[in-house]
Amino acid sequence: MAQASPTRRSVNYDIFKIIKNYFKESSKQEIRFDLLVPFCISSIIVFFLYLSKVNMLDILKEINDVIISVMSILAGFNTASVAIIASSNPLGVVEAMENQGDHIEGQRLLNSLTSYFSYAIILQLFILIVSIIAAITLKFFDMSTIADNKYLFISLSLIFIIWFTLVLNSLLITLRNASILHNFILFLAKR
Repeated sequence: MAQASPTRRSVNYDIFKIIKNYFKESSKQEIRFDLLVPFCISSIIVFFLYLSKVNMLDILKEINDVIISVMSILAGFNTASVAIIASSNPLGVVEAMENQGDHIEGQRLLNSLTSYFSYAIILQLFILIVSIIAAITLKFFDMSTIADNKYLFISLSLIFIIWFTLVLNSLLITLRNASILHNFILFLAKR
C-alpha cells in the first residue's frame, strides 16, 4: 500500500481553487446579476406557489426530476466546451498575444475561460448530486405533515428558494459561457 506524502494537497484543493478563481475573475456586477436575479425569480415563484395553495412538495419533486436531466446535459456541454478550449492550442493563443505585447491579457483570457467553465461544471455536478439525493429523500415526506407545521413549511420554502436560486444561477452562468465560447471561437478564427 502506498504511503501518503506529508506535502500532499487536499483532494478538494483544486475545487476550492476553481471556485475562488471564478469569483476573482468575475466582475462584481456579473456576480450580483448571477445571484440576485435568480434569487428574485425564485422568491417570486415560491410566493405565487404559496398564494395558489398548490402542493409545493409535488412541485419540488417534479422540478427536481427536470433539474436532474438539465444539469446532466449542461455539465456535458461545459465539459465539451473545456475540451474545445483545450484542443484549440491555448498556449499558442497566449504566445501569439505575447508576440503582440499582450502576455498578461493572454494569460488572463485563458484563466478566465478555464475558471468560468470549470466553475460551471463543478456547480452543475454539485446540483446533480444533491438532486439525486433529494429525489430519493423527497419520497419519504408527506405534504400534509409539512403544511400543518408552519416551521417545516417555512423551512421547505426557504430550501426551495435557495435550491432554485442555485439552479437558475447555473443556467445564467452556462448562458454566459456559451457567449464566451462563441467569442473565443471567433477570436481563434481571426488568428
